[in-house]
Amino acid sequence: MSIKKKVTVWYGMLIAVLLLLSVTVAGMQIRKSAALSGQESLLTSAKKIAADVTEAGSEKVKVPEGYVIDPDITASVINTSNGKVLADSSGMDWMSAGPYRFNSPWSYKDGSEEWLVYDYALVTDENHKITAIVRVCMKEDSRKFRNILLALIAGSGLFLVIAVWGGFLILSKALRPLEDMTKTAEMIEKGDLSRRISVSAREDETASLGKALNSMLDRLENAIRKERQFSSDASHELKTPVAVMMNAGEQLLRHADPSDRELSEAARMVVQESGRMNRIITQLLILTRGDNGKQHPEIEMIDLNELLKDVAEDQQERAGSRRIRLELETCSGLKIEADQTMITQVFMNLIENALKYGKEGGYVRIALTEKENEAEVRVEDNGIGISGEDLPHVFERFYRADRSRDRSGTGLGLSITEQIIRLHGGKIRAESRPGEGTVFTVTLNKKYAGGNGTAET
Repeated sequence: MSIKKKVTVWYGMLIAVLLLLSVTVAGMQIRKSAALSGQESLLTSAKKIAADVTEAGSEKVKVPEGYVIDPDITASVINTSNGKVLADSSGMDWMSAGPYRFNSPWSYKDGSEEWLVYDYALVTDENHKITAIVRVCMKEDSRKFRNILLALIAGSGLFLVIAVWGGFLILSKALRPLEDMTKTAEMIEKGDLSRRISVSAREDETASLGKALNSMLDRLENAIRKERQFSSDASHELKTPVAVMMNAGEQLLRHADPSDRELSEAARMVVQESGRMNRIITQLLILTRGDNGKQHPEIEMIDLNELLKDVAEDQQERAGSRRIRLELETCSGLKIEADQTMITQVFMNLIENALKYGKEGGYVRIALTEKENEAEVRVEDNGIGISGEDLPHVFERFYRADRSRDRSGTGLGLSITEQIIRLHGGKIRAESRPGEGTVFTVTLNKKYAGGNGTAET
């Protein structure tokens, strides 16, 4: 989960907890306030009726003839000594029945209805015994409280949605510079070193970070450009003297006295090593052109099946010299858009590599398969394999798993292969187990889609 989503989730959870606490406290306060309000209303009504039925200046109950309790008040005037109802506006039998409770309101349930009841003492005898009361009551409307609570919950839910959505938008805007930095870094990772991070005019933390990264990228691009330029210049400058050395060595070897073994061996070594240097320089120039964006494939429709057949046939003699069985599994009619020369070099490099490190008497298997809009080629051998420590480095330039074992190669073949695959927008993957063999899998799009390929191990 992204930081933006994590912060939004935690922010939403915090707001939800705070709202839950707020609604709970508010509900309790509303219920308490409603209870106090009801109690005050009942006490006011009871006092009003008591004033109407109590004889002025005495404690005797005197209900005026024809007295009617206010119809807005549900009440009864009761003689508690004999249970006689002196006045009533409720029409409910339970209003005159005991027990009688004083000093605080109490609840009574009549079927599905709940009532808040208050007993107000009117008259006491000489023994301080209450002989007449005013009983007032009001219906407890739990639905009203429930509706208020539901309104609070609905309002809180709406507030939570708005708060979380607003927080997400604010956070998105705040993190947008970081997203731009990520996109720029991805473009740079694909090889576009000229890309830079857009820096806002505001002098905030992201602007400072963007400026620092841009400065670092400027220095990095400059250093890489100088390195590439040096490789290109050095390769060009070395080609001529190496060619002269090779020619001189060949002349020396041709005219050397056969009896002078030391001179003949020295001439042979000069020719061999100058030839190797020439191959390295040529391959370095290829890699440098690719790094500088000067390697442009000539795209055409090629029959991958026929191309692999030609490469396998070309390598048949070499495979026979090592008694390695070269197997080819093709998929007829499979065509792709690619540079034929470059793709030929890819499979030449992979098959040569498999034959070089394959097991004598073993096999090298080339399998072509079609997968929707892609073509997949597997080059598999059962040779010495590559250790887990060396496998991640096989596409690095001049890297060899065992530098003392073989100096016939240049250490650049797989680097060139990976560069060509990347130039075609394809993928190359290396898998290996020491002592069991190695598999290189190349995936190419049928339609050319250059510039965003990958290499995996």
